Amino acid sequence: MLQRIALTFCLMLGTAAAVSLVVSKEFTGQNGPIRAVSYTPDGKQLVVSSGGVGYVLDAGTFQPLKTFPMREYDPKFVWLDNTHFNLNGSIDMSSYDLTTGKLVKSQRFDNEYSGRTSLSRNGLYAILVDKEIRLYDVASGIRQKTMYAGDEYLWGIDLNEDGSRLVTAGFDHAALYDVDSGRLMKFLDIGENRPRYATFHESLLAVVTERAVSPRLDVFDSESGEKLYDFPISSASSDIMFSPDGKRIAVPGYERITVYDLDSRKAVFSFDAPTSTSYRFSFSPDGNTLVFGNSFGQLMVADLTTRRVVKQIQGFPGNDIDCLEVSPLGNAILTCGADFTARLLDPRTGQVLRALGTHQGDVSSGAFLPDGQVVTTSMNTVNLWKDGKLVRRTYGVGSYPEQLTAQPNGTLFAYSAFGEGTSSVANVVIEDAKTGKPVAKTTVPGTRANQLAFSKDGSLLAILAESGKVTLWDWKQRKVVATSQASNYSDTLVRSSSGKYFAVVSDKGGVSILDARTLKQIQFVRVAELLAFQFAAQQDRILVSTKNKLTIYDAPSGQRLSEYDSPLSGDFRVVKDGTALIFQSGPAGKPVFATRLAAPDGQAVFR
Repeated sequence: MLQRIALTFCLMLGTAAAVSLVVSKEFTGQNGPIRAVSYTPDGKQLVVSSGGVGYVLDAGTFQPLKTFPMREYDPKFVWLDNTHFNLNGSIDMSSYDLTTGKLVKSQRFDNEYSGRTSLSRNGLYAILVDKEIRLYDVASGIRQKTMYAGDEYLWGIDLNEDGSRLVTAGFDHAALYDVDSGRLMKFLDIGENRPRYATFHESLLAVVTERAVSPRLDVFDSESGEKLYDFPISSASSDIMFSPDGKRIAVPGYERITVYDLDSRKAVFSFDAPTSTSYRFSFSPDGNTLVFGNSFGQLMVADLTTRRVVKQIQGFPGNDIDCLEVSPLGNAILTCGADFTARLLDPRTGQVLRALGTHQGDVSSGAFLPDGQVVTTSMNTVNLWKDGKLVRRTYGVGSYPEQLTAQPNGTLFAYSAFGEGTSSVANVVIEDAKTGKPVAKTTVPGTRANQLAFSKDGSLLAILAESGKVTLWDWKQRKVVATSQASNYSDTLVRSSSGKYFAVVSDKGGVSILDARTLKQIQFVRVAELLAFQFAAQQDRILVSTKNKLTIYDAPSGQRLSEYDSPLSGDFRVVKDGTALIFQSGPAGKPVFATRLAAPDGQAVFR
């Protein structure tokens, strides 16, 4: 995913003459999936999040009123009033003014990645990190308390509206807690089933359970935890939602979204997708309309009184690209999308050379092999492509393989994958590129490895964990040869072309340069408002993208060599000819574009 690194630091760069760079053609990418949708509390407007852009629509006509940048990848809306709302993502939260479309405040609450969060209306923010629930006060940003779930790994959490109750969904039980005291009130009666998703609405608490019998909705009293009733439902793939009046509940699945009436406990609306997808949805304030969007950028409006879809809106442009790689020869760019497709683009024109379709879900990562073949990951599969055709599909080791990287000679490739079952460690697997068979495997703490990189000779694999710890693994000897805690959180690890250095984004306000054999930090390049960085094509220089600037540093010494005015600020890659392609989210109709940057005299400057 092309994510900007939301780190802001207060250090002034030294003075240097800035010159303009040569800009060539731009190109667009695919439409983005709808990540969140919500009515305003008064029901007059609808806000849609698609690929880092917020769209405000008139709730009556569905005509667009305005757009604005929206930071979170998978945001959840919590409205403070009709014009102000918070978006909680993983460990970050942003507050927006809908009237102006401006970001009012951005906060980072933790340094460890969280897969589940919950925000109460009174400003209590719960973050699930492994087996801990960390509770923060949004106004001050201070952690109020930490609650422990014992030895049980948790799937999810939810706070009620006033923040007095917390429900947890573990591997084989659901529990209700009193937040003030931190006391476990009750294990919820779900029988032999396993809880998946839970949500509050005033006096009600609903939990989706499955396993021993078909998927089921268990409904409890939210104060006492006493079970009221249960009934069978279709399978759920993400969070459920009560209607504002508490009379209905929407259950999204991969291929279907269903609305149930809680009095009759029967389905009153169901919509089937033609292929596997995921939904984001919102009830209107009166509970009679359901708006839902899917992974393909389609927004549907359903009248629940007539039980029909009455409107469909398409074409929300976004910047939801989950990988971006430049081929070793610099003659193609690989993008991975949430529309189940990877694409090869011509770096000169931006035209699609080949579309690599038939994936079984979102394409999470991809890599080039030196012979031009492409490896991609999707759902539980690892896919090998040649000349646009699928050569081999194998099931990955663990769940949801991602973070692909190829050995420099192309013999092997490595990927990370979520651990099996309730494991709180991630798998890292090396496979033979010809056979697809695993040749080595290790694990790292946390639910995922954020980045992988081979040494230049391919004998070592650098693994960046969620915690910011870098591990250097000798995969032949099956042993760790070095570690470095370069940061408390980092999502970027890059090897220099010479093979002498690794570089890691640090939460301390810059980039740590590590010796590629010992992982000893030899230099720290301090940078304000860092967006992205890469090594130069041939020399041990590091290119840093900040707001409207591209700066070159000497990696071993940390000396700033030159600085250029950049028309764009975003993620970028250095291609073989030494020029840089900078990628950025664009305006409506041009969701993703790249600009090639070179020196004003036409000579490459990033070698």
